[in-house]
Amino acid sequence: MKLKALLASVFLLTGIFVAPAVATEKPAVTSFTFTPLEVDLLGSSTNVTFNLVVSHPSGIANTSTFVTLKNDRNDTLGAYITRVEKDSAAKSVTFTGSLTIPRDINTGVYAITAAEVMNNSSAGYSYSTGTIVGGTVRTLVGATSGLIIRSAGQLNFNYPTIVGPSYESSPSKTFLDPIKYNSSKTPIWKVGETFDPASSFELQVPALPLILTSTSPTVCPVVGKSLNLIKEGTCSFTVSTAKTNDYLSTSITQSVTITAARIKPTLIVEKIANQTSKDLPKTISIPAVFSATGEYIQPTTVTPSVCFASVMFVRILAGGTCTLTYRTAETAAFLASDLYTVSFDVSIDGQPLPAPTPVATPTPTPTANPVVKKTITCIKGTKTIKRTAVSPKCPKGYKVKR
Repeated sequence: MKLKALLASVFLLTGIFVAPAVATEKPAVTSFTFTPLEVDLLGSSTNVTFNLVVSHPSGIANTSTFVTLKNDRNDTLGAYITRVEKDSAAKSVTFTGSLTIPRDINTGVYAITAAEVMNNSSAGYSYSTGTIVGGTVRTLVGATSGLIIRSAGQLNFNYPTIVGPSYESSPSKTFLDPIKYNSSKTPIWKVGETFDPASSFELQVPALPLILTSTSPTVCPVVGKSLNLIKEGTCSFTVSTAKTNDYLSTSITQSVTITAARIKPTLIVEKIANQTSKDLPKTISIPAVFSATGEYIQPTTVTPSVCFASVMFVRILAGGTCTLTYRTAETAAFLASDLYTVSFDVSIDGQPLPAPTPVATPTPTPTANPVVKKTITCIKGTKTIKRTAVSPKCPKGYKVKR
């Protein structure tokens, strides 16, 4: 009575009727399970039991709902599961039922859904759970939910275990690590290069090994886990994963043209005339250096206390030797160039820079050979004498005893 009086007072004072607040909510799915999680068509039993629990403060209207199993080939199975609680006002209701899987059905992963469940209309409204979807029940990549149906242990799951290559934009590909694979460089298909498929093909099932084979071994043989590009021509290769008890084999074949090897470009770096330190700091022009493709090369200053350079100018700051270097980085068409160096002197007060002080190289002292003496025996008839010297000789009339 107090609430009615309060509402009447609000209406009299404002002329607006305010309805009392009513909490509304959808029926909640507490759990949706099935057992077993896998069946084998050659096993002793293919029966699967389903259990669904739904709750709502005003109770559940349904007496049953329908469970559907469907694989990626659109093979479909279904069964009704019925309400256990007889009390129509029960706030938590369990639906249960079972299905025998036909033994002639295709193997695979079957997604499981249940039709919507409604709350009682006694709540003043009737809301639906929407289609009820089974949750995660295992860690098998690509089949974390749903019922697995095997035959003699074989699932034969047709799942793309490899995605790629990243260097082809069409058709579009979905990578698990898009930052890595969508930003990877295009391989260099030239003689002398190598190609690692792991840089362009992503394993969707990390536990599986990536297999690389070449059908053009004279052009691009497999060495280790990479292709060695050894000859101009067409290189055909296949990246694959082998069949397992869970997955069918997946393979992607590519054919690319191998062209001539990259070369190291030659840069033309001209001399720069010597300068004086008069009117420092000052800027002088220098000859531009171009890459093999005709682009300007920015010099690198080795002596920043003396000078610094841009493409066609040098800013001289002090006397001394100004040294600049030039080098081009490798590209898809060329190797990196050698390092080229050019230097010029900036004399101080118009005087030439002092020549560097020569460093004396010590002359090694010869080592005297040791004196070696030897002894010989000399004979003359019955007489015998010995002589010792560096080069001993017998006296006249004596002979060396042999």
